[in-house]
Amino acid sequence: MSISCLITIILPVYNAEKYLKSSLTSLLCQTLRDIEIICVDDGSIDGSLAILEEYAAFDPRITVLTQENCGSGAARNLALREAHGEYISFLDADDCYASETCLQELYDAAKRMNVSICGGLRQMLQPDGTITLHSLFRQELARKPHGMKISYEDFQYDFHYHNFIFRKDLLTNNNIEFPLYRRFQDPPFLSVRWSLLKNSPRFLSKYISIA
Repeated sequence: MSISCLITIILPVYNAEKYLKSSLTSLLCQTLRDIEIICVDDGSIDGSLAILEEYAAFDPRITVLTQENCGSGAARNLALREAHGEYISFLDADDCYASETCLQELYDAAKRMNVSICGGLRQMLQPDGTITLHSLFRQELARKPHGMKISYEDFQYDFHYHNFIFRKDLLTNNNIEFPLYRRFQDPPFLSVRWSLLKNSPRFLSKYISIA
């Protein structure tokens, strides 16, 4: 599939009406405008699909796909096959970006450093509204505020693929998709990507997303 935008955001949705509007709003408010958002409703039985259709009617960058309930891995794979972005971002329906410039800054960093994977730090929004900071690489980046390249040997943490943007051709040229697990898809997805790039650096920036 040809490239026609800078980043495709893939969002699987299942019974997420409580969080979905906040997630979609954070995507539509990104200063990087040349994006597409592919939402896959995974057989929701609440109001999620209606919310998706409402937002898609408002903004043509949103595409809504539907499938019977097969799990988020199958939903991401379906969207990936339809994606037109140079880079791919994977979010869950209860994720949102911490600032309106997150995607712009991640994309700029990836191009500036000529890397296939570029990521940032993570924050967690707790049920009581407080925000906690994930510790991974936070101390290192405090000393390198403009970001740093990391090697395969230095990055042995196989969770939180939501933190990264991935070049689409890295995924499609190697026929890599998500496993059809119901939970804990991070390790098999990320470990394959790191191994493909074991001789190439990734760039870790200071820019963050909230989950």
